Amino acid sequence: MQRREQVRRLVLELVDAYNAKDLGRVMAAYHPQAAYWSALDDWQRGSDEIRAHVEELFRMLPDEHMTIRALVADDTTAVVEFTARGTSPAPYSLDFTEVFTVEDGRIVEVWVYLDPEEVDAALG
Repeated sequence: MQRREQVRRLVLELVDAYNAKDLGRVMAAYHPQAAYWSALDDWQRGSDEIRAHVEELFRMLPDEHMTIRALVADDTTAVVEFTARGTSPAPYSLDFTEVFTVEDGRIVEVWVYLDPEEVDAALG
């Protein structure tokens, strides 16, 4: 299988695991020393910090569902445009972009681009 297709499949698996709220599957996608940056939270580094971040997202947004609007990938990078929808704390819809760097079949870095003011308005 081409590496580009492996990168695409890894992202698709991550999104499916996130939507299923399956923490084990989400964390299996990440390298133990991965780094995760978001305009909302700054950096999370390593499995423990990323796990705590994802657990907090699951707690705060228990019915959030992410839909991929566009996904482009090469052998090491995927850029994904998402729409996230949910009803907690009130119905919301957010558009954002994530950039994934993949090495040896696992995510080593994620950059999440979203507007904090839009998040505040949507989630209260």
